[in-house]
Amino acid sequence: MPSRSSAPKLNLEVVVETALAVLDKDGLGAVTTRRVAEELGTGPASLYAYVRNKDELLSLVLDKVLADIPLPTARGTWQQRLLRYGRQTRKALLAHPGIAAVAMAVPSTGAASAARQDWLRGLLCGAGLPEEELQAAVDSISLYVLAGAHEEELLTGTERGSGAAQRFEYGLRLMVGGLEQQLERHVEHLPQHSQGT
Repeated sequence: MPSRSSAPKLNLEVVVETALAVLDKDGLGAVTTRRVAEELGTGPASLYAYVRNKDELLSLVLDKVLADIPLPTARGTWQQRLLRYGRQTRKALLAHPGIAAVAMAVPSTGAASAARQDWLRGLLCGAGLPEEELQAAVDSISLYVLAGAHEEELLTGTERGSGAAQRFEYGLRLMVGGLEQQLERHVEHLPQHSQGT
């Protein structure tokens, strides 16, 4: 435990960063308010000025991880950008073992999570998906990526090396293909004047 004089000044950012460091070092089970407080050289009660409970702390840790994942640039087709989104998100989640389990169990309502949802909505809206289908598509993509990373976290080294990444890529491409077919169906049912003919 750091001495009181050497402990970092307490604020929400420091609390969340410390919790993430504990997660990366010792795993999800080690992330408790008591352990984070020990790392900060203080008592658990001091953390309650910043977080109400462990679930809120984990939600904030998840949002920090999401905030550090760059969103794909405008380069390429919407299909290419969606594939990059899925791959980058999976890679970042797996870099912090246990965080995908948090994403499946503790909903993140932070700014980074909202920004990623908005990015997906904008991408699919720009591709031509109707407004009434956007949220279902966004939720399906998000759940696939999070669940895929969580499943991979649970695999042993041998199992993980036997094709987990290939399975994830296969499923991600299936989702993109399904969206393409859905968009094609919508175009087919548009009035001819709406298609510019």
